[in-house]
Amino acid sequence: MRSAFQWGIDHFSCSSALVWRESLGADATQADAWLLCERGDWLMWQIVNGLTRGEQQAILPALFRATDVSVDRVVRAYCSGHSSILVSVWARRWLSGENRSVVAAATALSKANGEALWAVRAAEARADAARVAWELRAPGRSAAEFMELVLVKLTEALSDARLADAAESLQQASDIRREISTWPGEI
Repeated sequence: MRSAFQWGIDHFSCSSALVWRESLGADATQADAWLLCERGDWLMWQIVNGLTRGEQQAILPALFRATDVSVDRVVRAYCSGHSSILVSVWARRWLSGENRSVVAAATALSKANGEALWAVRAAEARADAARVAWELRAPGRSAAEFMELVLVKLTEALSDARLADAAESLQQASDIRREISTWPGEI
């Protein structure tokens, strides 16, 4: 069985991730790394780079749920009172497909005085991922092409949800692991 460190080397982890993986010890596996990782962006990277398309597709609904929770939490945390409610309502309508008009987005932004631009971008990325997932059935398009785009959009949504904030990144990792409690791929 490969160590978490070797798994990182085999999948071309960045140098920071390799240092972290090495710190887990020689006996740590990829399953251990999944459970111990405190960064949502690194968990998404592991999914994109370490799972087969079939494995990715199987966990896609869980990733959508984790992304929705993250975007909603960040909207509430970083927008003030009324702005938070307006942007949350807009984001839910956008995500559900009920209203994806530019006017609705502009209204939410103007009411929020621009303080939630990143939240709107995150919601749009999440909605794009949902649309792409729906189009998986489109003729002439390979499932691999669409899965790649869906995962990119979900990663963008999490990144736009204040990923630079260490506490939020840790919470995003918890959100993802709440939905996907064990490493879903080969170890």
